[in-house]
Amino acid sequence: MTKLSPPSQEDIAKLQFIFDCYGAYEHHWPKDKRDWINALLEQSIEAQNIRTTALEMDQLLDLSPAEPNTTHLLNTILQ
Repeated sequence: MTKLSPPSQEDIAKLQFIFDCYGAYEHHWPKDKRDWINALLEQSIEAQNIRTTALEMDQLLDLSPAEPNTTHLLNTILQ
């Protein structure tokens, strides 16, 4: 088994940028970057930790409603 070198800080910054833009779900990532991202995730604990943080944010966003409930606002305006 060969030892893999740690990713560069530039690679980590690019990965963080992708997760910031597209989130942690693989199907949202640019298709041309998926193999690179998965390879980085396989070799780097730091990359895995970044994805875990992004995944936590995605899961919180998934729980929030897509559209705000405006009933209260409308009732207040119409009074």
